Amino acid sequence: MPLSSSVVVRQWDYYSFELDTEMEFSVIVNETRAQGGSDCDLYIRKDALPDNWHFDHRESSLDANFALKVTEAEAGI
Repeated sequence: MPLSSSVVVRQWDYYSFELDTEMEFSVIVNETRAQGGSDCDLYIRKDALPDNWHFDHRESSLDANFALKVTEAEAGI
């Protein structure tokens, strides 16, 4: 399910999706940012909105392009 979006600095954008059965999935981020701009972090949480302290999975490196692979995800995430 490809998606293209923009995020304002220090803003959270939320997306939801459902899994039919327990499975493995990846979220791939290809970030473009202005020189000296902030990086993008990815947080995933089942059945609730994530934040900096409450999440099931996260990718918070300084890499502009990354993939977050979730193994043994529960149905419904």
